Amino acid sequence: KAHGKPQKALSHLRRAAEIDPEVPEIHNNLASALLELDRPADALAPLQRALKLRPKYGSALINAGNAFYLMNQHDKAIAFYRRAIEVEPDNMMVKTQLGMVLAEAGRLPQAEALLKQVLSAQPDHAEAWFHLAVTHLRLKRVDDAISAFETAARLAPDHAVTRHNLGIALMRGNRTGEAIVQLRKAVALDPGYESARRALTQAIKEHNVTQ
Repeated sequence: KAHGKPQKALSHLRRAAEIDPEVPEIHNNLASALLELDRPADALAPLQRALKLRPKYGSALINAGNAFYLMNQHDKAIAFYRRAIEVEPDNMMVKTQLGMVLAEAGRLPQAEALLKQVLSAQPDHAEAWFHLAVTHLRLKRVDDAISAFETAARLAPDHAVTRHNLGIALMRGNRTGEAIVQLRKAVALDPGYESARRALTQAIKEHNVTQ
């Protein structure tokens, strides 16, 4: 039932694409509907058609990047995000997404540089701070990660995942008391967040041992 609306939109868009196959927006919208239905592989064909009709179509390039990312094909996702940025150089959302994927692909210095570029332009971009913090953590810069997670949490105080990750970073920095505070906030924000609950249990155990 949750997929009812996208499924209905899919039928209308397929019909529209048959009636007017030369409109790139229709193919891109069809791809967006397929992505919403968690069907990234099926989204590739309409995206290919959209980009054949309009090679510098930013939204379609971003959707292609998203599709390949969802298929765990990071190199292809990165290539499409880069093409999208060439078309839309001021699009901080796609730059942040690219930074995240670069970090996941192990290209940490590139991810860090790009995310810092985003934050230079938009210092209050909570998502960019979050991904910069994750990148710092992967680079084993725990203090830098804590600082970036704290900024992300200040900008998006109700984001449970940020609180959880801040708690993890604080634990790595041997600051278990502060970690417990953040992990409790994560669980309060999302009571079903099992990984945060497990981290909280572990932090309390570690804190009790050191007291």
